[in-house]
Amino acid sequence: MLELRNPHSILAALKVRPKAVKSVSIQTIGAGDVWDHVAHVARSNGVSVLVGSPPDSRRSEVRGSRDGRKKSHGRQGSRNGKEGRPSRDDRGTERTSAGMAIVEPPSPIPLEQLLNVSSPPISVPPRHSEDQKADRAQEFGIWLALDQVQDPQNTGAIFRLAGFFGARGIIMTKDRSAPVNATVCDVATGGVEYVPFSTVANLSQAIEKAQQNSIWILGTCERATESLYNVKRDRHWMIIVGNEGSGMRRLTRERCDQLVALPPSGPVPSLNVAAATSACLAVLSHAPSV
Repeated sequence: MLELRNPHSILAALKVRPKAVKSVSIQTIGAGDVWDHVAHVARSNGVSVLVGSPPDSRRSEVRGSRDGRKKSHGRQGSRNGKEGRPSRDDRGTERTSAGMAIVEPPSPIPLEQLLNVSSPPISVPPRHSEDQKADRAQEFGIWLALDQVQDPQNTGAIFRLAGFFGARGIIMTKDRSAPVNATVCDVATGGVEYVPFSTVANLSQAIEKAQQNSIWILGTCERATESLYNVKRDRHWMIIVGNEGSGMRRLTRERCDQLVALPPSGPVPSLNVAAATSACLAVLSHAPSV
């Protein structure tokens, strides 16, 4: 079971997988905040809501670490000195001690189902459907493949980005990758619930299957001669996301149909994994289709 502490992640689980939410604990209700909405939605789905019992905070020091040791991620000044109030990490994700939910982990889907180019894209909320109709209704889809991305904060951020930009799905390696745990779900802010994913033992073979399904493979490389901004949306694309330290493995890079560079416009020469993924998704989501 997972202990989710981001109310937006809990709301997404209640909407997509209500039977997977086993219980909700909230310190107080009646303040008119998002936790009131969580309690209302949970009760409407028959989920037990416990009020007045503060969530167990024993794990708050180690969330984000795979081996149970305290991990700071280089943050400074993350505490705001106000008990029970939200704090935001360096990636802007709200996680609070005001409540939590016990939720079953999400399950991966078969790779063949994930790579089905005929499946519809992620639905757009009604309030955005008119503004983004042209972008979301594109004929060609975008997928992501994570080549041993190990930081759960990065994995969660990528799921959130995939949900925002309407990616069709994410492929993850079974080994040397961050598992889809509570940290990933909380950082994803609902993205894990909306974006399907598959886990594979051999990423090269998964890429080959994607190519057989008419999905072209796009990798980023600082030494590439082509620019990301010149990529056209006249085909399905899968973006390869490399490891935080070593990038794409050699075999993965050799499988790419096209290698592109993300040229900087300022003095900072590079981006981290999540930021680079955001740039790639933003560019491809608005690239011309012809």
